[in-house]
Amino acid sequence: MKAIYLKVSELKLITQFLIEKEIILHPKISPHGRPNFTNYESQKFILILDRNILVKLLRLADEGTLKDEFSLKLVSSLFLWTQFNGVGITAGIALTEYANYQSDSAEASLENNKFLSIFNYYDLQYWVDLATGKIKSIPKINISPISSINFNVESDHYKMHYLEMLKMSQLFLNNKLSILERFHLFHDWIYRNILICKYTTFYAALVFSGNSKLFKDVINSFEDVINKCRNQAWDLTYLSI
Repeated sequence: MKAIYLKVSELKLITQFLIEKEIILHPKISPHGRPNFTNYESQKFILILDRNILVKLLRLADEGTLKDEFSLKLVSSLFLWTQFNGVGITAGIALTEYANYQSDSAEASLENNKFLSIFNYYDLQYWVDLATGKIKSIPKINISPISSINFNVESDHYKMHYLEMLKMSQLFLNNKLSILERFHLFHDWIYRNILICKYTTFYAALVFSGNSKLFKDVINSFEDVINKCRNQAWDLTYLSI
């Protein structure tokens, strides 16, 4: 096994960087981006990568570097932190999101091949040196084709959140309703039709009170509304899963 050169002070700085940027979130273990495993030491943890982080990681592997130094530090620090702490990583939801948008699994399957290859292709020292700023680039990944996987599958979580967002947009764009009326109608509709989700409830409060930019941006067509609803539905899907 190859030796890894990492100072305790460097690991603390990397961990502090992730905490300050509130990257790792969990309703109980890390509700404010500050992981605390004190009462969960015997459990196995899996980090769910969202689409934005996965794209940066794959671009780094494809191009050998990232033009944005913050993204370079973020991706390398996160990958190092998970490996050092024995936390598993999955990109399954991000790949399903991508496949759903394309209505095809070809590109998502290719991304999955690259993602899985990253674990064996790079020594952990690369992530140490990237995260600490000792290097700015790594070798570009080179993989052989692997059998494809169908990621274009339905997600019950996503379908639920997509319906929630459509209803939320309908109520928000109705100028005749007050904030209280919107929230009451929204909650009543959810109670009668699907499941209550605390993340959606909180998000609805932000939207209806004007504290979310989601529907404040210029809306030129019905398709704009649909795209906004779909994007936000996936964000809620990550949280609820």
